[in-house]
Amino acid sequence: RHIRFEDSDDESPQPQDPQPPSAASTLEGTNSHETEESEGVEGPEDSGAKSGGACWKHSELYWDDDGSRPWSKIWTHRHPGPSTPSTRSPDPTSTEREEIDAEVSKYYKYRYSLFSLFDYGIKLDHESWYSVTPEALAQHHAYRCHGKVVIDAFCGSGGNAIQLACVCQRVIAIDIDPEKLRLAANNARVYGVEHKIEFVLGDFTSLAASMGRLADLVFLSPPWGGPSYSAAEVFDLRLMTVDGLEVFLAARKICSSVAMFLPRNSNVAQLAAWASIHGDKVEVEKNLVNRHVKGLTVYFGPLVMEPTGRMLSHGQQSPGHVGNGAQ
Repeated sequence: RHIRFEDSDDESPQPQDPQPPSAASTLEGTNSHETEESEGVEGPEDSGAKSGGACWKHSELYWDDDGSRPWSKIWTHRHPGPSTPSTRSPDPTSTEREEIDAEVSKYYKYRYSLFSLFDYGIKLDHESWYSVTPEALAQHHAYRCHGKVVIDAFCGSGGNAIQLACVCQRVIAIDIDPEKLRLAANNARVYGVEHKIEFVLGDFTSLAASMGRLADLVFLSPPWGGPSYSAAEVFDLRLMTVDGLEVFLAARKICSSVAMFLPRNSNVAQLAAWASIHGDKVEVEKNLVNRHVKGLTVYFGPLVMEPTGRMLSHGQQSPGHVGNGAQ
């Protein structure tokens, strides 16, 4: 399954008069042409939405075995957005351009793709500029991974935790870095969902053993080790900043519904082997942001979609998602 998200092409953003976010998600067949890749978020300068609550088009294209495309569907979705929208006024100086060093300056023009409410007080540190999940993709993750209680095991500056909080009753956001938790709490406050997130300082693999069956689902977006991961033709997931297998097994002790956001060149054979440990099925989804491959989202156990588009037993399906999942 190929999921593509595209931000609006507005080249002259006016954060003082925000417009609803717009993104398109496309489900492509296995014969789609894959030539463009990128280390980070790509797209038109200053692209993306700049207000809370997302509204985007979702289209699905279907291919027959012979490569023909008989029909397609298009939906328009509205993300529920923050339950208590921020009342702050835009603050263009919240993260000043001059404070951004040369290494991450190329990501600055995509700031609204990362957080549509960037000008309302969003704060990021050096690493977060290239590690936070783009907002449209985080919204997609939230629809596939919602539940009553969800653990975001590597919350970073809060990109995924914020969107999960928009659709879940409670989110437990864990990070080993206290500065990341401070940023995540600030950013959640901007989106009005701080009250739905419990921020926990600690190492997830150490905490997991004492969590029992605390959550319905565990979302894992472990640090990839910086942009250097792209140098490998096939990336060994045990060489990330944290051992991929170790964190997967830790999550599996909590619940059978596990999702991982991983580098685009991840070793898929490793993922299949990990799923086989517990006899689980696995679904690998390639995510494209503005026509560039951003990464892979991998779903294990009940999160895997059947060919009908229904998940095996967990929650509701992602809105409008119908088609054959890659298993």
